[in-house]
Amino acid sequence: MVSAPSPALLALVLCLSASAVHAQDKPPEKKDPPKVLMSLPLAISPGKLAQITLRGQRLDQATEVTMAGIDAAPKVEVKKKEKATVPNGLKAEEIGDSQVQIEFTLPNDFDKPEVQLVVASADGTSQPYSMLVLPAEKLVAETEPNEAFRKPGSIALGQTTSGSVHQQRDVDVFKIEGVAGETIVAEIFAARRGSALDPIMSLYDATGQLLVQSDDQPEHRDAILKHQLRAAGSYFLVLLDAHDRGSAAHPYLLQLRSE
Repeated sequence: MVSAPSPALLALVLCLSASAVHAQDKPPEKKDPPKVLMSLPLAISPGKLAQITLRGQRLDQATEVTMAGIDAAPKVEVKKKEKATVPNGLKAEEIGDSQVQIEFTLPNDFDKPEVQLVVASADGTSQPYSMLVLPAEKLVAETEPNEAFRKPGSIALGQTTSGSVHQQRDVDVFKIEGVAGETIVAEIFAARRGSALDPIMSLYDATGQLLVQSDDQPEHRDAILKHQLRAAGSYFLVLLDAHDRGSAAHPYLLQLRSE
């Protein structure tokens, strides 16, 4: 004769059954899509192979990168995706902790000022990230070393230099040949493009005298410097991070123009 199960055993079986049904009914956890916070470098040119690192959140899960809003857009090739180190003193939610490396070439006749990049993963797609596009003759890569008045880089009116404050206490110096009476404007694009850089920019004359300095603006923390040159000759633009920080997450664009 088989004895009836005890009330305690019946209660346990019922509890386990209910838990199993509840687990089956529970919808899968929704995960966040990728998020792009910055690009390295910050600008590219048509007709040249663009080798770009997009930095942000969950980019190591990327399955595809595409361009939005462009007819017959060029193919974007994903070269590598991985976790990224967060430099000391910075937060992952601000500069990202993952990255995806991509390559593509914009056609020579591409005439839009920006290109919209979208990263897809199994969990969805990112918001479009706007990357600046400048003519090749106006976009110049920073050359190292350029950390002192005796070893400066150079920049001419109408040019934009693409560079980075790549390590702590790094200083970038650029030599300008000025004309008497000319008003020059030097503008940094960094924080407005997602960079961790908090720039300070100073202008010196050939004797080393400080003429003018620029830090934060009312609308953003990028430096904009404007000065009328009293004499023809050499001048030096000096760029550094306000907190003496520097890393691959500290890119910038330095634009020099006249008024």
